[in-house]
Amino acid sequence: MFDTTRSRAVVAILVATALAAACSSSTEEGTPVANDAGTGTDPDATTNPPGDDGGPVVTNDSGGGDTGTTGDGGEAGTDPCVGRKVCDGFEGATAGGAPAAPWKVEVSGAGTVSVSTTRAFRGTNSVKVTTPTGQYQKAFLVTNGAPLFPAAAGSMYGRMMVWLEGGTQAAGNNVHWTLIQASGPIPQTNVNAFYRWGGQYQAGGAQPNDIMANYDTSGKATDCWDHSKTRTPLNKWACWSWKFAGPTNELTLNIDGTDVNDAHVVNKGEGCIANDLAGVWAAPTFTKASLGWESYQQDPGHTMYIDDVILDDKPVACP
Repeated sequence: MFDTTRSRAVVAILVATALAAACSSSTEEGTPVANDAGTGTDPDATTNPPGDDGGPVVTNDSGGGDTGTTGDGGEAGTDPCVGRKVCDGFEGATAGGAPAAPWKVEVSGAGTVSVSTTRAFRGTNSVKVTTPTGQYQKAFLVTNGAPLFPAAAGSMYGRMMVWLEGGTQAAGNNVHWTLIQASGPIPQTNVNAFYRWGGQYQAGGAQPNDIMANYDTSGKATDCWDHSKTRTPLNKWACWSWKFAGPTNELTLNIDGTDVNDAHVVNKGEGCIANDLAGVWAAPTFTKASLGWESYQQDPGHTMYIDDVILDDKPVACP
C-alpha cells in the first residue's frame, strides 16, 4: 500500500508550484528526482507438500511501493498496485523484522528473510534473503490463500525486482537453484506440483546454460528441466516477470523487458529425471507462491534483495 500522507504532500507541493508559476512572468519546469540434465531434489517435494494453512492474505499490506523518490534503481510514476491482488514495496515494514502480511517466512537451517534498508529499488526498504553454505538451503518469502489463490482461470502472474549478489555466476557449477515457485495440487490426483524459475549453471559449448525452468512433483516422480543460455543478472537490480498458465501447462519468463524464449515451456520441457507423468508439466491448482532462494546441492552462502513485488491473475510488466 502506498503512503497516502506522502501522496497528499506531493499534491500540495504541485498545487503550490502551479500557483506560483501563474503569478510569475517566467516559468521553470522541474525534473523529478529519481532518487539438468540433473536438477536435484527438493526435500519439501516429498516431506512438505505445498499447502495452504488457511491464513488470511491482505492485499497491498506491509507498506507497498512508493510514488515519491526512488532508490538505487527505481522510477517515479503512478501507483503500480492499483487493481492488483498482492503488491508490496515493504515501505511500511520494520527494518530488521519479518515482512508483514500477506507474507510468511519459510527457511531451513540458518537461512534468514527480513526487511532491510541496505538497498532498495524504490523507497528505502526491501527484503533481504540470506542462506549459509550447505547441501540444501531455503529462505523463502511466501503467500497463500485469498485474495490471490486459488488463482483465477488457473493462471498466476508476477514480477519482482531482484538484486542477487555473486561473482561471475549465481551459484556453483551444476547447482540447481530456485528464485520463483508456485505450487499446489494437480486436480483429481494425489499429486502436488511445483512450477519454478531459477537456474543451473552448466559450462560447456560456446555459451553455458544458466537460467532454468523446473517442474517437480510429490506423489509422482518427475523433476523436469528446460535450460536457457540467458545469464542471471548479478549485483544490480533486475526485473523478473513471469507467467504460470495452468490451462496450457505453460511457463514464461521475462528479465528486464526481454523474453527468455529458449526456456519457454508449453506442456513439456527438454527432459525429466523421472517420467511418471510422461514428461508433461501438468499444472496444479496454484495455492502458494514462494520467492527467495532455494538450492539443492552443496553451495556457498547467498545474499539477495527483493523489492516491488506484484502477484496477480493478470500479466505484470517490468517497470
